[in-house]
Amino acid sequence: MENLKPDQIQARGFDWPGPVEDWAVKMAPDGAIDLDATRSALERSLAFYKRELAEMREFRATTGAPWSEITDKRGEYNLRALKLEEAIGHVYTIIAIKEIEEEGRVLGRSEVGIMLGEYFVGPITGEIVSTLIDYVARVVADPSLLAEKVTSFRPNYEGRGFGQAWREQLAFDRAYPRSIDLAAWLAASTKGYPAPKPYCPDIYIGRWTQQEPRAASAYAWEFDAGGRFHAEEPLWSHIDGSRLDRWRVHRRGPEQKGDEIWLEDTLCRVGKTASVVDVTPSMLTLKEFLSDSAYHLVRV
Repeated sequence: MENLKPDQIQARGFDWPGPVEDWAVKMAPDGAIDLDATRSALERSLAFYKRELAEMREFRATTGAPWSEITDKRGEYNLRALKLEEAIGHVYTIIAIKEIEEEGRVLGRSEVGIMLGEYFVGPITGEIVSTLIDYVARVVADPSLLAEKVTSFRPNYEGRGFGQAWREQLAFDRAYPRSIDLAAWLAASTKGYPAPKPYCPDIYIGRWTQQEPRAASAYAWEFDAGGRFHAEEPLWSHIDGSRLDRWRVHRRGPEQKGDEIWLEDTLCRVGKTASVVDVTPSMLTLKEFLSDSAYHLVRV
């Protein structure tokens, strides 16, 4: 990615350095801002403060000591972390907009139609495709609106789109969007577009029998391709009087071990979370979130 000089950043509607402190700004030999290096410096500093805060919390949980006897840095470190997160978001947004500019292309009808057909519930009409292409063009042409949409796209911004197929496949692990990712995010977050499909990987789809914990009769679990769920195991069939009958997956990394299977009621509220300990085409081991309870299933 080509670096930008401060006046080029400001011409795109951004304050510079804005929330980015001078110590973090890394310069390229030509006098431009090295945005990637700046982002990396900010992220390293944030990691330090988060690590220190986590150690403080762990020490307090272990000892039960009051905060006043543990540290006088907690408030300062929390404030530093918040400011660093704001600065990182600022830099990420500038990088994203620059990358979209460098793509320098208008999304084609075929590309957008295929994306909507794969990641959204049909039918996908020509009118929907045209409306979305126009919407993306309007957003890209308006620097302040583009900055708003790119910021809200960020995956750590309230978990936007987690468990939806477009986020978990098309835009997996992307901190800022390409043009096609932006189109998917706009469709997913705007009323009037088709609903996003849940992310339901093939390896989980089908009928399973619970082997452990043992019961008088083997409980059946079923995950279907459209996001329907059914479990005979009482602890996984209902929560607070509501039947858990929907499922979707949030990826935690490139492999399926560590996936989170979110089980929801008909209103699509997250009811229970199962972490994937291991999975093969014939075997699935799940662990209840924040619990040591494990469930061993075999495919029927």
